[in-house]
Amino acid sequence: MSTIGIDKPDLETLPDACEAASDGARLAVTWPDGRRSDIDAATLWRECPSAVGRRRRMDGRNQPPPGVRLVGVSAIGRYGVNLAFSDGHDRGIYPWFLLAALASRPRAEDFIIPDDRPASLVSGQLPERCL
Repeated sequence: MSTIGIDKPDLETLPDACEAASDGARLAVTWPDGRRSDIDAATLWRECPSAVGRRRRMDGRNQPPPGVRLVGVSAIGRYGVNLAFSDGHDRGIYPWFLLAALASRPRAEDFIIPDDRPASLVSGQLPERCL
């Protein structure tokens, strides 16, 4: 008998550590390969997999409260974590694979060129190694 549509959790994605920053602004996850992922509290609130979070997204009212913070992180076996937020929402269970997916999403900061970039990039010239 085969099971259709149910993915077994990949045990390789179990993190070595998971904790909220002291100010509650983000969740830090350290993966077995040494990578560290920081996921901000607002993103976690918006992507909450709970029924309430899903309803917010369906209704188009998924804007986190200003200054939302993580106030609690509780392990849920080997499956994931339950996160509690400063607005009182604490019903979401975040599987490790969801946290890995959220951590791998591009962020706006990934596309911002710092002001200390090389002069060749400012002038529009490509470095020779790029040609």
